[in-house]
Amino acid sequence: MPPPNRASPFLEQPSDEDPRTVLVVDDTLENLQVLTALLRQHGYRVRQASSGRMALMTVQANPPDLILLDISMPQMDGYDLCRALKDNPQSADIPVIFLSARGDSADKVQGFRVGGADYITKPFQVEEVLVRVSHHITVQRQKIQILEQNRQLQLQEMQLRQQSQREKLLVAAIDDIRQTLNVGQILRTAADRTRTFFSATSVMVYAFHSPLPGEEGEEIASVVAHSIDAGVNCPLQRHFQRHGLGHPLEKPHQVKVIRSGAKSPLADWLHLDCGPCSDEETTAIAPLQTPSGLWGIVTVCHLQGYSWEPWSLAFFESLAGAMAVAIHHAELYEQLRVLNKTLEQLAHVDGLTKVNNRRAFDNRLTTEWDRHQHSGKPLTLVMCDVDFFKPYNDFYGHPTGDDCLKAVAQALQHTLRRSSDWVARYGGEEFAILLAETNGDQARQAIHKVQAAIRKLAIAHQQSPFQRVTLSFGIATAIPADPQSPKDLIAAADRALYRAKQQGRNRCERADCP
Repeated sequence: MPPPNRASPFLEQPSDEDPRTVLVVDDTLENLQVLTALLRQHGYRVRQASSGRMALMTVQANPPDLILLDISMPQMDGYDLCRALKDNPQSADIPVIFLSARGDSADKVQGFRVGGADYITKPFQVEEVLVRVSHHITVQRQKIQILEQNRQLQLQEMQLRQQSQREKLLVAAIDDIRQTLNVGQILRTAADRTRTFFSATSVMVYAFHSPLPGEEGEEIASVVAHSIDAGVNCPLQRHFQRHGLGHPLEKPHQVKVIRSGAKSPLADWLHLDCGPCSDEETTAIAPLQTPSGLWGIVTVCHLQGYSWEPWSLAFFESLAGAMAVAIHHAELYEQLRVLNKTLEQLAHVDGLTKVNNRRAFDNRLTTEWDRHQHSGKPLTLVMCDVDFFKPYNDFYGHPTGDDCLKAVAQALQHTLRRSSDWVARYGGEEFAILLAETNGDQARQAIHKVQAAIRKLAIAHQQSPFQRVTLSFGIATAIPADPQSPKDLIAAADRALYRAKQQGRNRCERADCP
């Protein structure tokens, strides 16, 4: 078993503030010591167990983030322990990586059948262990985060359903608020509805945020929505002033009413003006409290006074609560929209090289084939792969091989810069390039630029006769028409690539698409 060493700089390191916990289960003391030293050196919190029963008690007392598990142990072997962990809801979701000297396919298959997330054969490579541990912990934590986000969304939906069951008057008042998930539209609708219901002079919605550069104070408030009686002279600019805020709201879940001329810390803090002051002027203030904190306030101003009865205060509080819920829901929806867009993009991106993946390539090829079939213009496909990549991986190691593929992918991406040029990882060390509205001669010129870019990378490759990383290319061009299909274009490009390899690699060959 290799001793611990310094990890590759490409490995993600756990943060000191949130160390991940790994349980190492092995009946051999030397193995425990080596793995423990290795993981602790890279920032993990490590617990040890020398038997299956001890591991079960350890997991029950304080579940770890991941378990490294040996198979060959007395009394309860690794397979039985993994079954027991997966049968227990408390530990079923903890990823288990088998670390065993058993290297037969049957042993690995058995490991996955009993619930293992991964299988590493001894003697192991240090960086392989670290990468796989980091990967499975990251995936597990992302899963937990997504489940928590789903739980929050489900809770939010439940709160919205409860809100809809309130009194008919409140439902009618907030109905328009819930017609949109746009925060600005929600607030404008709420301000209009609130002013109409209370026959108020003005309704202002303030949002709290950090001061702009050059402004003083820990927080500032600015009007983000308003509704003002057209028959009242109420200078709008006075409501849009930013005010330094330093005093917290007392009992922030309650509505406050400030009368004209009254002296109070809250009045001085907010500097609220509703227009020309009168002895009967009143301003009611309700907080907009979201789960993340005090988002802002909504104010209702009456120049002619207003009798704020307990029921109207309760209604205003409920309405402000509905606004806060709608704001939070809209923000969550926006976050979810952005997350879904990101996930959709990730579903079409190769995780290693960050270029398009095979699934995206298949979709794009079908789309471009149909488009070119209507336009009658040539479509070119280039298949290429890294020469002598298996010897490269064997000699330099898989992490370095991954770095090589990343560099090659980025060189392809940055060299083929037309909006119609499209690069994808086809599989392993093979890449596919779609060149829309491009004939064979134009494609060859583009590939010459790619070859120059690869040479510029100057990635050493001692196992290659060229002593550096090179690529072989196969070009196929077609003007799509029946009875041809995209598969014919792929087959032709594959034939050209095969010929390039047969003729010595590090070259570009063309083939006709029948």
